[in-house]
Amino acid sequence: MQPTKKLNVAVLMGGKTAEHEISLQTGVEIANALDKRHYRVFPLVITKQGQWIWPGRALTAAADQLSLPDVTQAVPPPPVPTGAVPESAPRRSGLERLHPSPDRPVDVVFIAMHGPNGEDGTVQGLLELLDVPYTGSGVRASALAMDKPLAKLLFQQAGLRVPRGTVIEARRWREAPDACAAALASDPGYPCLVKPTGQGSSVGASICRNADDLPAAMDLAFRFEPRVLVEEYLRGTELTCGVLEDAETREPVPLPVIEIVPKTTFFDYEAKYDPEITDEIVPARRRAPARHT
Repeated sequence: MQPTKKLNVAVLMGGKTAEHEISLQTGVEIANALDKRHYRVFPLVITKQGQWIWPGRALTAAADQLSLPDVTQAVPPPPVPTGAVPESAPRRSGLERLHPSPDRPVDVVFIAMHGPNGEDGTVQGLLELLDVPYTGSGVRASALAMDKPLAKLLFQQAGLRVPRGTVIEARRWREAPDACAAALASDPGYPCLVKPTGQGSSVGASICRNADDLPAAMDLAFRFEPRVLVEEYLRGTELTCGVLEDAETREPVPLPVIEIVPKTTFFDYEAKYDPEITDEIVPARRRAPARHT
């Protein structure tokens, strides 16, 4: 019996995002977990400057392991000196660098990106233009899910309850901060949650207990995006549940529900990635249903 040809899998990580370092950690874990009996694994890193680089050889043996320094210390090749390449010679773009070499094309990209340019449909659209299969949700679902105001609108249209909130533009905040603050004190009121509209991992998010907390929270959120979502603060149990697609039926299959219990104020960026300050309980504990009056 002929052995099955191994698929070439590029694990795409890094990127021009505030979650660059977390994405590298995700990519390393994925690269090491993939079964080398079936896959030839190529780590592919996008630097913070947007350069695409292959930081090392393919992982092909069961014992092959990728380390975090392998990808964090990877640097792009030095630029070609002016005049070394004839003017007529084609230049290699970032798109062309998607394949390690012509004789080793990428069969599928495992996206290990976080946040903007990784989860918002942009890299998904790029890969679709290149006709390269990839993991995860498609362009439309990714774009809508990462835009918090749009996602809330879709949830409402589906009949789900969502927190009250409003979007504040950076220009409006700069021109009339007092008027914005007065409007937010009325709706959604305090306490409230302030966060950028399109970041992941609670990047730039803050809880405002009163009006004194608002300026610093808005300034922090505007460091990442020109739009900020301010929502009413809801106190409750934090739950998360992954969903996969059944390969045969194409139906969604939920994974066990996880209960998130942060030891900090809320499940912020630090709490998400430090196991010492967050307990994750699987399966989530059963609780009495809340009573609404």
